[in-house]
Amino acid sequence: LENGQKYAFKPKFDIRDKTSLMKLLKNHDLHGLGGVMKEDVEESLPNAEKSLKSLGEHIITIVRPNDKKEILFYNDKYCRYKIDEEFQKMWRGVSVDGLDDKKIEEYLEKQGISSMQDVGLKKVSQIKRKKGGGKRKTFKKHNEHLDGVLEDYSEVVK
Repeated sequence: LENGQKYAFKPKFDIRDKTSLMKLLKNHDLHGLGGVMKEDVEESLPNAEKSLKSLGEHIITIVRPNDKKEILFYNDKYCRYKIDEEFQKMWRGVSVDGLDDKKIEEYLEKQGISSMQDVGLKKVSQIKRKKGGGKRKTFKKHNEHLDGVLEDYSEVVK
């Protein structure tokens, strides 16, 4: 580079300690952003292994089967549900690899199940108001009902 400029490594996340790591994971969980790659955390946080060990039960680590990379998730203790083993087997037994979204939606409709595609927050359009065409009178309002109670301090004493 010219004029003595240097390249500097910029980590993916701005985390400096285990508190900011927890804040990042909670934020991802709260906004439905999913997990955070462990290698990104290790690049961003000095002594990442030590911080991850100290946070132990507050973090869930999942290993992706395809590339063996570790993903970190916030362990929300308020969202623990017991799911029936039979249901888990049925869920994992259904393969949708060869189907696109349209085919899945058609199948669900044939079975009498509505998809959740349009469920969620809908933007409400603002109601357009008519602007008043007439002039408004502006007048100074006085506290006439407090006449005699208020004192005038406008005189400047020198």
